[in-house]
Amino acid sequence: MIHMALLGEGCTQQTLAESLEIEMPSLTRTIKQLETAGLIKRIVDDKDKRSRLLYFTPMGKGRMNDIESTLAALRDEVYAGIPDDELNTVALCLKKIEQNAVRLLEASK
Repeated sequence: MIHMALLGEGCTQQTLAESLEIEMPSLTRTIKQLETAGLIKRIVDDKDKRSRLLYFTPMGKGRMNDIESTLAALRDEVYAGIPDDELNTVALCLKKIEQNAVRLLEASK
């Protein structure tokens, strides 16, 4: 749900699967569970009848608000006392480490 919110409502199942780097069958099971729980709905794309667009239901939007509030409070506690410039430096270092790891993985193929 968090990733779907980041991509934006109306994203396709395929876009979500690609963004999460998972196979469609795995995502489809999760989507069905969220739909059964009344948190999201799938709508056939008018432009491509094979595609399904994902939207939050009112209950799903409420749940996302709860999740975002909880995450914001947790972030505030975890980052307490750390200035923004230091957090930004850590984020940049982690990004460089990730890029190095990806480059190593690609070179080993």
